[in-house]
Amino acid sequence: MATGCTQESARVKGDSPSSTQQIAVAPETTFVPAPSVHGETASTTEAHLSVADSSAPSPLSCTPTTFSPGDTLTLRMWAPHGHYLTVTRSDRIAYFIVYPPLERNPNYSLMPSDDFMKLATLRLPADVRAIPYVYGRDTILEPVFGEPGKYLLQMGDNMGTDYGTPPPNCKLTFLKRRPE
Repeated sequence: MATGCTQESARVKGDSPSSTQQIAVAPETTFVPAPSVHGETASTTEAHLSVADSSAPSPLSCTPTTFSPGDTLTLRMWAPHGHYLTVTRSDRIAYFIVYPPLERNPNYSLMPSDDFMKLATLRLPADVRAIPYVYGRDTILEPVFGEPGKYLLQMGDNMGTDYGTPPPNCKLTFLKRRPE
């Protein structure tokens, strides 16, 4: 049996590059603190951030989760993260907002995926346009949030697999009109 750990970085207390904290992540491994060193006691060891700690920051958070035309979504992500940012409607049509370069032209990615993977915060307007992952419509920009309903925003790499941990995601609700 093999167990692996990867290192992810999380932004804390602001968006500046100098406030990055390293967090070890292993989906089914509990955190075991290292042996004590000079002056470290059990109580100070327990104060370290644990993977199992439910107060640990999420690899992706979206605010607000319910929005309407004219609003802006704010995505906060651990950096570095995956190269893709997609949104899937409740009717299962997926929109590729950010993705690596394709062999064909034109490339409608919101930004270069290598730049995106380094971002900790992205502000996405509700009127963002992207290409749908539908044959014959995959070269025409369409409004991503064109219809009211439920949406799933995902960020990562290799998202088309059923194996492993699902990519970080946010469940969103788009309303056609602002609530009164």
